[in-house]
Amino acid sequence: MGLLLFFFLISITFSFLCSIWEAVLLSIPPATVEIKYQEGHTMGKRLKSFKENIDRPLAAILTLNTIAHTAGAIGVGAQGAK
Repeated sequence: MGLLLFFFLISITFSFLCSIWEAVLLSIPPATVEIKYQEGHTMGKRLKSFKENIDRPLAAILTLNTIAHTAGAIGVGAQGAK
């Protein structure tokens, strides 16, 4: 029972974090990114590169989310079958 809860909680936690990361990435306005970039912040440079090619970070986030769901389903299913 302990491992079942462990797999479930890890899967849900990773899924939650992926959803938060996706929402944050999509909700940052371009003006904010440009201001941070012009101020010379490292995060501004990184955000600008993410926003210029939005498909790449979104694909990474969604891939991690899919892996979390799959691993969670496998772990919970294996423990539930015992």
